[in-house]
Amino acid sequence: MWRLKPDGPLAGKLVRFDDASGTTIFQGARVIDGTGAAPVAADVIVRGQRVVRLGTATAEELAGATLVDCRGTTIVPGLIDAHVHFNGEIASDPYRRYLWPDDRVRTIRAALCALAFLEAGFTTVRDCGITGAGYALRYAINSEMIVGPRILTAGPGISPTGGQGDWIVLPLDLVRELRPVGLLADGEDGVRLAVREVARQGADLIKVRVSHSQLGVKSEWPPVPVYTVEEIRAAVEEAHGRRLMVAAHAHGVESIRRAVAAGVDTIEHGIVLPGEDPEPVLARMAEQGTILVPTLNVYYHTVHTYRNYGLSDLGVQRGQQLLDGSPALIAAARKHGVRIAAGTDTSSRGGVGDNAREMVLLASMGLTPMEALVAATKVAAEALGAERELGTLEPGKLADLLVLERDPLADLESLLDRANIRIIAKAVEPVSRKWER
Repeated sequence: MWRLKPDGPLAGKLVRFDDASGTTIFQGARVIDGTGAAPVAADVIVRGQRVVRLGTATAEELAGATLVDCRGTTIVPGLIDAHVHFNGEIASDPYRRYLWPDDRVRTIRAALCALAFLEAGFTTVRDCGITGAGYALRYAINSEMIVGPRILTAGPGISPTGGQGDWIVLPLDLVRELRPVGLLADGEDGVRLAVREVARQGADLIKVRVSHSQLGVKSEWPPVPVYTVEEIRAAVEEAHGRRLMVAAHAHGVESIRRAVAAGVDTIEHGIVLPGEDPEPVLARMAEQGTILVPTLNVYYHTVHTYRNYGLSDLGVQRGQQLLDGSPALIAAARKHGVRIAAGTDTSSRGGVGDNAREMVLLASMGLTPMEALVAATKVAAEALGAERELGTLEPGKLADLLVLERDPLADLESLLDRANIRIIAKAVEPVSRKWER
């Protein structure tokens, strides 16, 4: 079978482990294991696709092993972006965004985005669902037809009629037929059926859109709740019964409150509107273990790059408002002990390959550099439900790791520099088997 071979920035950097890889020892690095523990000077010993241990390699381990000299470098777990979209969009205007160009062209564009994510050091991403392109890319990458990060995908997102997933600039019948932004589902029974359909397609998680928030659509601001607690709970019950996690797109405290009350696993965006008090809902999130994925990067690029893709001045202004309001949210979440995962909401309009900026933004809003790094490793893996396999360099876990020229704790912005990444190591083992039929 033919396979796309890595070229460009990945040439000479990408190491892929399979079960026949033998023993590989990354020697003499400063290791940040992703747990939040202080860095240590250690070798990273890998057998096959998995980490054996951190420490000084023994003579027995050294015998016959592939040795990688990492003196003067820092090793971190492969980074995880807990919120991306593989819809291949090329425009921001509400007419063309999900309808042009052809689906096949947008899937190719999405594949190039996936490659850029891997080049940026992100060995795993969570596709938070708009179209079904994530299914195709997951299959192609897991089958080693193309090169890219490990993908867990939500497939199409679920929204009520008139909600964030209902593209209201188009006739309702057309939206229901084409499903440009996902499935429309109303009432508890309708939501249950939608979850069953998405699960049947092979989704790794369920995405529900519990509020409005299209920045460029005048009538969808300020965002309001669009699902009841009972409807969201129906989605959670159906998903959890199938061992699928639920991610909730939620803007505004009431939308967040409903989603948390219904038992979702992650809150995506979590924007607090002017005049709202987030303290009670954040306290409940901390109590329940609900993870916040604040997607700061998308607001940054809304302001700085989305005009290039046709976003209106109104959309840019709203993006700036969200960016300006984010420090208070991050500070309050940190105060309450809410787990924060790094997710960028990157699609293909802007910010592709700039995924590490999420950590820089989190640090600028009060997280320590270590906390920001943990948000893109350990906590991001927890947001994916993949913490047994990914997120930290601990014995038995998949050997996804980066060898960096510079210490990210001293300079988080160094993670934005491709030249800073000496090696991107990725195990070929899929975390999900839902792509297999």
